[in-house]
Amino acid sequence: MGYYLVYKDLRFKGYVVGVSTSHFFRLYERGQKKENFQATLYVHPLKEGQNIPIKELKELLQESQQSQKSLVIALVDAGGDVSYMKIDSFNISENPTQLRLEYRNPLGKR
Repeated sequence: MGYYLVYKDLRFKGYVVGVSTSHFFRLYERGQKKENFQATLYVHPLKEGQNIPIKELKELLQESQQSQKSLVIALVDAGGDVSYMKIDSFNISENPTQLRLEYRNPLGKR
């Protein structure tokens, strides 16, 4: 259900969404056609409370960077609302149970 809610939210905001065979959507700028443009973002949906292993997050970030895309995590809460976090990099502190992510809304308001 989380994937559908993210897809629906992105389409509602006017984005062109490409479905990938990987764990994410390809996101194109508003008004672009998939056939004529490159995706600018990879969006990976997660449900609130769902764990993502650090290794998987690192692999997603590496894959997006190798493709020259930005990685966005779409968090779907229990009420079906979607929040977006862009991840450019992350550092693991001395205490490996803590992960610090800076929140920026990469999609802005519409």
